[in-house]
Amino acid sequence: MVPADPFDAFEDAKTLRKGIHRIIIFSSNKIVNVLCHRASSQRAEIADTYQTAYGITLKEDLEDTLIGNFEDITVALASSLPDFLAVEMNRILQEENCVDRVMEVLLSTRKNDMTELNKAYTNNNEKSLKEDIESKYTGSTQKLLSELSDGKDNSTLVVNFFVKRSVSKLYKAGEGMEGADEDVFIDIFANSGHNYLMAVMAQYEAQYGSTIESVIQSELSEELANLLMTIVKYTKTKVTYLTERVHQTLDGLGTHERDLTRLIVSRCEIDLGDIKVEYENLYGRSLVSDIKFDTAGNFEKALRNLVG
Repeated sequence: MVPADPFDAFEDAKTLRKGIHRIIIFSSNKIVNVLCHRASSQRAEIADTYQTAYGITLKEDLEDTLIGNFEDITVALASSLPDFLAVEMNRILQEENCVDRVMEVLLSTRKNDMTELNKAYTNNNEKSLKEDIESKYTGSTQKLLSELSDGKDNSTLVVNFFVKRSVSKLYKAGEGMEGADEDVFIDIFANSGHNYLMAVMAQYEAQYGSTIESVIQSELSEELANLLMTIVKYTKTKVTYLTERVHQTLDGLGTHERDLTRLIVSRCEIDLGDIKVEYENLYGRSLVSDIKFDTAGNFEKALRNLVG
């Protein structure tokens, strides 16, 4: 998705109002044509204009009028990304067996957005995101997710001295001792930016002859190993990881609509185009064709317009 040009926030607000409150025939096209074709900064301007013009927030009007999956995706688009992800994280943490989705959000949310997500989460709930994570999980999972909830800083400078020091720490905490010091692995993998972690993994193999994947799987507990392997996969092949996550929402019996909404909305201005290409490479079908097969109605229309 790219910014619309020309762009008029007031005209878009009027179009949305008509689409939401059409008297004779409900017109979802008006809503889709605006929300699914405006960049997030433009949608924020539309939302501000809407509240000024009509005395109600755009989100509230959508929630009061729409239902189901179409309501969910339009409300997501009418929200800032951090606000939307804060709501999603609260929902996800109420469910069982959700660690893969928690990891997805924490890994794929940029540092600045994570800071805002944490603020929104605390404002909307009795506890902070970190507190809710630490009350749900224990042990190494708790430590890793808690540190990731602070947000990864991908601006970390790749300085050879520090890379070698991290590699030495990992060796001493794993292959170089009996058992393993999992806290060392957690600290490095949770707090290293993309380029720095790539350099660490390459240097480890060059220096000790073992891939970091083999070290993780042989030296660490299964619980932590699975989580760190997710970080390794995201670091090395982010688009493939996200594409597989999208496919999981559409594969098998039933569609995971909320997870699909989160992935499409959160990536539509970042790398959704790359995900579309990778989806067809991996599965031999287009993402749009699978969306058509697995979803319906206005929800399908909104997804197709976002995917393009």
